[in-house]
Amino acid sequence: MWLKRSRQQRLTSSNRGYWLAGLLLSLLVYALAQTPLLDPLEQGYYQGLLARIASTERSGYVVVLDVGEGATQVELAEALSKLRRAREVALMLPLTTRENALVLEHLGQLDEQGDKRLIADLSRELDGTAQLREAIKHAGNVWLGAYPTTVRDSLDTNSPAIWHYLRSPSQPRLLGVEGVRSPLAELVSAARGQGLLFDQTGYTELPAFFLHGDESTPSMLYRLLPSDRQRMANDQPGYRYYPKIDPRNSEGLAVHPLPDLIAGTLPARSLRDKIVLIGDGAQIKGFAVALDALLRGQQVSLPSWSLWAQYGALLGVALFLMLLLPRLGLTSGLLSSLLLLFVLLNSEALFLLLFSQWLPLMVPTLLLLLGYGVITLQRRVALRVGGLLQELSTANMHLGRMLQSQGELEQAWEKYRRCVADETLREQLYNLGLDFERKRQFNKAVSLFEELQRMARNFRDVGERLQRNREMGERIVLAQGSAAPGGTVVMTATQGLQRPTLGHYHIEKEIGRGAMGLVYLGQDPRINREVAIKTMALSHEFEGQELKEVKQRFYREAETAGRLNHPNIVTIYDIGEEQELAYIAMDYLRGEDLSAFTSTKKLLPLKEVMAIAEQVAEALAYAHKQNVVHRDIKPANIIYESGEKTVKVTDFGVACLTDSSKTKTGTVLGSPSYMSPEQVAGKRVDGRADIFSLGVTIYQMATGHLPFEAESLGSLMFKIANQPHPKPGKYRKGIPICLTRIINKCLQKEQAKRYQSAAEVAAALKRCRGG
Repeated sequence: MWLKRSRQQRLTSSNRGYWLAGLLLSLLVYALAQTPLLDPLEQGYYQGLLARIASTERSGYVVVLDVGEGATQVELAEALSKLRRAREVALMLPLTTRENALVLEHLGQLDEQGDKRLIADLSRELDGTAQLREAIKHAGNVWLGAYPTTVRDSLDTNSPAIWHYLRSPSQPRLLGVEGVRSPLAELVSAARGQGLLFDQTGYTELPAFFLHGDESTPSMLYRLLPSDRQRMANDQPGYRYYPKIDPRNSEGLAVHPLPDLIAGTLPARSLRDKIVLIGDGAQIKGFAVALDALLRGQQVSLPSWSLWAQYGALLGVALFLMLLLPRLGLTSGLLSSLLLLFVLLNSEALFLLLFSQWLPLMVPTLLLLLGYGVITLQRRVALRVGGLLQELSTANMHLGRMLQSQGELEQAWEKYRRCVADETLREQLYNLGLDFERKRQFNKAVSLFEELQRMARNFRDVGERLQRNREMGERIVLAQGSAAPGGTVVMTATQGLQRPTLGHYHIEKEIGRGAMGLVYLGQDPRINREVAIKTMALSHEFEGQELKEVKQRFYREAETAGRLNHPNIVTIYDIGEEQELAYIAMDYLRGEDLSAFTSTKKLLPLKEVMAIAEQVAEALAYAHKQNVVHRDIKPANIIYESGEKTVKVTDFGVACLTDSSKTKTGTVLGSPSYMSPEQVAGKRVDGRADIFSLGVTIYQMATGHLPFEAESLGSLMFKIANQPHPKPGKYRKGIPICLTRIINKCLQKEQAKRYQSAAEVAAALKRCRGG
């Protein structure tokens, strides 16, 4: 399988993994927002903002009387008697026990035995509850508090379902209380009103009601702030007060010890028209500061659309994390996230500062911070892994190109399979498909183009090439890969197909035929040089171990022949094998082989014949000194350029494959008419065998006839080995005696009676033609 997309593509388009991460984080934060776990986050930021913008001014209408370590009901009664001109008085401490209860019980027992009047006077003086009740009743401005022992959050079951989706300070919820310690009934009946008090450290959020059992009880603020009741009409009982204060700062608040009022140190007139809160100063200072702010109108409101703003911000951040952030670069993603964070944080601050409205946005902010961290980490890991994959892909791409340039197309394809599937790979695969076309490996080309079409359906002309290669694969039955029966290369003229190649050579056209294959005109694209390519289908002529041995001998002797450097020997540039089709790339000669001049009607002048034979003999002399025997000298293996009178001997090292070799039907390969007697007999041959073959060639070029002719191969071989050849003069008049002697000596049956070197033949021919 191809690797995933490239590094940049993964960053900009393939963001399915990031989309899933953003979605999961959004759902996680959404779930956490339905629990109290995130409340401290929102409350902390809100209180931090209030600490910076809340005013420290106090109205002076709220005064705290600190009871210190405690106060008796008698002391409270005495204090209330001095606070009759205060605007409101709130007893914010538990009032649930009867003082001196044991003494009063004993006085009751003595009532029958002693002075009833004295006992009654003592009872009244010791009954603090009675005195407190009377003081509350005469003051007429006293409010009583009741302390809950357990407090819990409770959603209003009557609220719309939408409010349950996301916890928010704006959703209507009640503070449920249990174990309420209420004042004595006789005190409640005498007081102006009663309200539960919630003992807490911060007073930035104060409920108007408490839920006790199935009933809601108004808080003291609800009693003391009737001006807010119209505002809360549509939000009972979930209405809350949000004083604009810094709960940690009680600067400017009037706090006095309660004993000072009782002793007269604190004048009662200084508390006239004040709201006096009596209780533990440490506990009620925050409430006093909040009450003072509410009385001065320093109150924060929650707009009706605040919850929808939270939903919108949460959804916007989720979409940013899922869709936009993965498409941005690391730097642009950081800047965009910082900008969004700035907007969220400052939106809440600006609304609070400019409009005194609380727009809670910490839940979306938390999602943004978590999402950016997770997705950025995920992207960095992906980049690291992607970088390693890219390096691996680059290495495989280089290996694939190298193998492709060497003609190892299948191995190159395997390397390309391990590369990143990008535009570069598609271009390389397309070129590889063209190479398969050139090699006439149509089935492989079909497979590759099908794969390429799956990667990019409309890439170039893949569809048309796929169809043409599929048609050619069905029409042409290949014997071995790219070689057709008989060792030929498929040279179809189908329009649109690439020209075939052998190795790295481009085949242009067929220019000749041999016993074992064809000769093609080719082009070497590396140096833009024309070459002649001779092909041999070895696998069609040999099998098994014999094929292996023939290949080894072919390459060995062709390599030896390739080292020959003589003006009369064709230059061999390259040898190779492709799909069981061996080939030799050699110098392309413009002339024609001498077989064209062996018929009686096209015989060359005898001096020209001797000049040609002399050049051939010189080429053989050079080759024999290099221990190379041609084995198949004949007119077809000699190229003559008549304009320049130059001769080139071809096929050195090739005849070794045909010497004494049998085809599958038993026919001797090669050219039996030009064989020497020792070749016919299957003996070891040397350069003198080439001299015999040269003699046959000279004889044929001079007379237009072969020296040994027969109707069967057996008769031909018998004549070569035993019978003398006809005199050349029989077929052509005017042949010089010296040329006849040269021919006769070359055609001697015994090797010792022939010329012993080709150089001797060349010298004799030179003397004969008068050179």
